[in-house]
Amino acid sequence: PSIYITTPSSGSVVSNSQLVVQSKPLTSGSVIRVDYYVNGVFVGSAYGPPYTIILDLCGANGSYYITAIVYDSKGHSAESPSVYVTITNPTLDGTNYILRNPFRVKFFGTGFKPGAKLYFNGIETPPITKVVNSTIVIAKGGQQLKNLLPKGVPVEVTIVNKDGSCSAP
Repeated sequence: PSIYITTPSSGSVVSNSQLVVQSKPLTSGSVIRVDYYVNGVFVGSAYGPPYTIILDLCGANGSYYITAIVYDSKGHSAESPSVYVTITNPTLDGTNYILRNPFRVKFFGTGFKPGAKLYFNGIETPPITKVVNSTIVIAKGGQQLKNLLPKGVPVEVTIVNKDGSCSAP
């Protein structure tokens, strides 16, 4: 058998919350399954056409290579050539400042885009979020925002840009 990855194309730059990976296996027998690997780590299998998996990219950044291995009914297998992708998602660097009167929180990181939304523990913050620039975003909302941030309780913060790119919680 043989196999090649049809999506994404090698050299792609991806800025999104998900990546669809699809391959085309060729064999004289029946395809049993296609296993997918990112940087050599198994990430999932597909058992029928179109031999597709969807990868969650939230928080992923950097260069990655994707390979696929097809297994056929004759007991043979083959590995695809690697496809290289670069993933660019926003990042929160852990720095934030609470500002008072009115209550708001300033977050720092990279890759913030106009229209981005902030989530605290999976809950969208009040709609008054201002992206100052690609490294600063301010959540505004007074008491409503303050209620999402109980004093002394850890909070997971995620930023999601309009294009779907997202930081790790």
